[in-house]
Amino acid sequence: MALGLPIGLSSVVDWASGAVAGSFSGWCGFRVAAAQNVLNGLFAITYSTVSGFSTATQIRLARYLGEGKPEAAKRILKIGATTLLMGGVIICSLISVYHDKLWRVWTNDDELVTSCNTALVAFMCGIMMAYLRFTLTIVMSSLGPKEAYINLVSNNIASWAIYIPLAYLMPIKWGWGLPGFWWSDFAGELFKVLCLSAGVMGVDWVQASKDARRKAQGGKEESEKCEQMEKDAYVAMAGAYSSPAANTGTGNIQMHSPGLLTRNAAENYNSVVADGTTYTRSPGGNAGPGGPTVHIDDL
Repeated sequence: MALGLPIGLSSVVDWASGAVAGSFSGWCGFRVAAAQNVLNGLFAITYSTVSGFSTATQIRLARYLGEGKPEAAKRILKIGATTLLMGGVIICSLISVYHDKLWRVWTNDDELVTSCNTALVAFMCGIMMAYLRFTLTIVMSSLGPKEAYINLVSNNIASWAIYIPLAYLMPIKWGWGLPGFWWSDFAGELFKVLCLSAGVMGVDWVQASKDARRKAQGGKEESEKCEQMEKDAYVAMAGAYSSPAANTGTGNIQMHSPGLLTRNAAENYNSVVADGTTYTRSPGGNAGPGGPTVHIDDL
């Protein structure tokens, strides 16, 4: 709920503000309303072609944070952002060349096609800014509820205080017509990008990774403590490797199963060696009663 609520409400704000701005297009006449509907349809299709990359970026980024790999998380952010922006560049390039044919997928009315062409530059600017905002949004949502609420607040301000007023003033009061709707959308997206960019730049990726690991562990212990336990277990395993004696019969689980250096394994090791537990070794070399006492500190 802490994470899903702000993300869901932010989506509601996007759709609600878009619906309100769309209703304004009807006040400009049926031709502007029809052209706006064509542009909205094309925008939905173009974003669908790259939305999978934004989802993949979010999944991988959250995964790397949970695995304690902040540098890998930053790397996947750069890859994802570059992919989305390059997708936007390719789409805008295609639109600039084949826009007449694209508009005619929806209509054969020459006047309507001409109306759509008047908003071509504003439409492409809106696409690029929206793609950048989508990238930053998924990053903020991956970091946690606090960042998701920052996204929600900035989205509300941009939508209701910038986008909606300008969507009324630019096309209707200032006479910009169809391009005014997309320039108003561009202004709202620009504000969101500035707010979210400031949020992403202020992220402590190492701390974010530690927080993600702690949450993944159920909040039972600090991730630093878990890391120290794993280091202690690794040191003990390294000592077993340095011993000249054969280790096949020592029962050194960590040596024969190196991948067992996990939180539970570290806890088990810690509970065994705590308080100076002693072990005995029989003359035959097997651990058991009857032999001299060997302290763990001496091993």
